[in-house]
Amino acid sequence: MKVNYHRGGSGDALLLIHGIGSQWQVWRPILDLLERERDVIAVDLPGFGESPQLPAALLPTPIALANEIKRLLDDLQITRPAIVGNSLGGAIALELAREGRASSVVAISPSGFWTPREARYCRGVLRSSAAVVKAIDPALPALLGNPLSRTVMLGHLVGKPWQISSDGALGACRNLSSSPGLQSTIACSLSDDTRSTGAAIAVDLTIAWGTRDHLLPGRQALRAQRCIAGSKLIWLQGCGHVPMWDDPELVARVVLDATRRPAIQ
Repeated sequence: MKVNYHRGGSGDALLLIHGIGSQWQVWRPILDLLERERDVIAVDLPGFGESPQLPAALLPTPIALANEIKRLLDDLQITRPAIVGNSLGGAIALELAREGRASSVVAISPSGFWTPREARYCRGVLRSSAAVVKAIDPALPALLGNPLSRTVMLGHLVGKPWQISSDGALGACRNLSSSPGLQSTIACSLSDDTRSTGAAIAVDLTIAWGTRDHLLPGRQALRAQRCIAGSKLIWLQGCGHVPMWDDPELVARVVLDATRRPAIQ
């Protein structure tokens, strides 16, 4: 299958992987900042954006999705880029690091460091959000054009939803409700199992977590740091689960600092 992607900028390769129900455009608030210094590749995961779903015989688990990203990297002749992933994208970034396909990783609120109850909550929020958005689609432009209703609708994902553009919010909501891979990916990639093994990750790993993340609460950040030996935890003050929308400058600075190659002595 062919994975859709955006590419821009120049420098060392930097791969961006979005979360479930999203698409590469979620990175737009920080793309210009990153592309000044890096060759940025932002992908649409299979079943989202403009990427087709995986073949019917393949379940969209983090490992299966990581395999498709590896094929894309092979096609682009990129061996070990720095990788940034948000939510499910963070879990996929960790899988790629375990397989030796990353030079460094920034995992932004990576999924999988939860209790079974927290996993059920996450699945329920995403499924109900998609159902609501689909049911009220004709009214979305008006609702998302109002900062108050936009805050109500997106407050579980964003720390400062009132500052998102109405067009950006509309695109994100409609992508969530229309993604053909949403339900199967929720079922296969957001299981109750905790991805707790980190010993095999032998690259610099930064875990970044929004202090206002209401989908994956901050206690999961502490679990992730304990699970992955040698990881560094950075709190993104005032940010939610998708912090690129809340504080683009902060997120871009964290990414660039964490993935910068050391100078040759």
